[in-house]
Amino acid sequence: MTIDSRIAALFGALIGAAAAIGARFLAARHDREQAKTARQQQRMERTYEDVMTTVNRLVLGVERTERMLTSEADPKPPARLTDGELNLLNARIGLYGSDRVRDLLAEFRDAQRRFIVAVGTHQDLKRTATTGRVEASQKVEQDTKSRV
Repeated sequence: MTIDSRIAALFGALIGAAAAIGARFLAARHDREQAKTARQQQRMERTYEDVMTTVNRLVLGVERTERMLTSEADPKPPARLTDGELNLLNARIGLYGSDRVRDLLAEFRDAQRRFIVAVGTHQDLKRTATTGRVEASQKVEQDTKSRV
């Protein structure tokens, strides 16, 4: 074997070893990226499940608040979310939620705030109307007694 053929064989072996190392490196990198993507997907799924659970809970609250026709058997609105529940949900949405989900949730929260204000206004008007009717009834009763 000549020196040139030995150098060529050594060079070929080095290239083969470098290719094998490179392939292992790329495979390991690919595996890490796939594992990372799978973890992100699991986190997003859990976050979206939490979002939908919360939204459904809030919708139940809306549906069960100040109903026109009610009975004693009607279920009450669910308990409000605790600060801890809201903080955890907001953190997960901030970390794992898409921009679209964050935007939709912000719109939902705005609608919820408007609903809360509307319910408060409605309840105030009901109290005022009830108080006004009682006062009017008492005045009629007093006027009736004074005429008799």
